[in-house]
Amino acid sequence: MRKNVYIHLIAPVLWSVVQPLPDVKVSVEQDLVGNRVHAHSDFEFILTRGSKQVCIVETKRDDFNQGLAQNLQGCEVCS
Repeated sequence: MRKNVYIHLIAPVLWSVVQPLPDVKVSVEQDLVGNRVHAHSDFEFILTRGSKQVCIVETKRDDFNQGLAQNLQGCEVCS
């Protein structure tokens, strides 16, 4: 049920924002595995343009530190 919230509420906003940019790809519920870091990270959305990526994760208000740690791990995996 939670994934439907992302798809129906956040995804249309992202697609309308990136629509003027023809070379941007939006991925939903993407997993990345690190090459140099032995970790993987789950992202709700990844915006890709060329070799650049913008990764979006959900954080919960009651567990912000866990979301921050997930985000930092995701940065290491992406790099």
